[in-house]
Amino acid sequence: MGINLHVDDLAAVLTVSKTGEPLRAGECARLFEHFFRGDSTRFRGLPGTGLGLTLARAITEQHGGTIAVSEPDEAVTTFTVRLPTGHVGSTARDRGR
Repeated sequence: MGINLHVDDLAAVLTVSKTGEPLRAGECARLFEHFFRGDSTRFRGLPGTGLGLTLARAITEQHGGTIAVSEPDEAVTTFTVRLPTGHVGSTARDRGR
């Protein structure tokens, strides 16, 4: 797992890369759905409700940000969270609102 944080002109950008068993085809598109749990998680009997990423997206969006997941590349899945920094001189319009 790798974690990176940097700040560009308008946002703080956090990336988290997960290694290991790749997501199955079509799972990336559903990761932020309420109660969605991937096949491998369910088959291994891991606990959870499937709400974590749904809540992460809601909180991120309430702060004017975005959260996205990349399609797995050789067993690496990367999540990217962008949160506006609110630098002096930037406006809501500058941040794409």
